[in-house]
Amino acid sequence: MATLKVESLPREFYFNGTRIPDPAPQMTAEEIRDLLFKKTPVTEIHGKYI
Repeated sequence: MATLKVESLPREFYFNGTRIPDPAPQMTAEEIRDLLFKKTPVTEIHGKYI
């Protein structure tokens, strides 16, 4: 019988060409945006969701 292995993929955020590792995997992408970019107006998140 085959077994299934579940792994989570690490998230990364990019801003002005800078890679930012995920500061809190339990938070949503919108919560991360609010945490990291309080001083920078960001209206929406672009990218791939799995």
